[in-house]
Amino acid sequence: MLLEGSFTIAAPRERVAEFFSRVDNIARVIPGCVEHRAEDADQVIMVIEQKVAWLKGRFTVTMRVVENKLPDEITSQADGRDSLTGSSLKIVNNLRLEEPAPGETTIRYRMEVSVFGKLGSLGFFAIKAKAQALEQEFIVATRAVLESLAESAEGSVV
Repeated sequence: MLLEGSFTIAAPRERVAEFFSRVDNIARVIPGCVEHRAEDADQVIMVIEQKVAWLKGRFTVTMRVVENKLPDEITSQADGRDSLTGSSLKIVNNLRLEEPAPGETTIRYRMEVSVFGKLGSLGFFAIKAKAQALEQEFIVATRAVLESLAESAEGSVV
């Protein structure tokens, strides 16, 4: 399943690129992430809890940066498994950063999501609806964190 779109936030592109350059920061804006531990600069282990229809999953996910061209773009891949439901997932995520105006950043995202096992058997429409809800949660969380960082940076003395 492919999810793509864009959103604009009130934060300078450099600050947004700096945020996304750390995988542990990315984990902070992933919906359902209840734990995360950076293994190194390019890899993080996360525990993500999600519920689709009546089925609840607790995935152990390894996310790693596969291509870093910041401040322009970054691509990561996440692979995870839930041992209780026997479900697994794979996500390839690309974020492109553009500066439409000074102090603003447009984030263009493209996520290729594959879900297998019991969760995957729920059907395309159930998975798609949940993915779209998570997409909106990601946008809200990203906007809140980055705009807050931008506001705190404006008040600091450089």
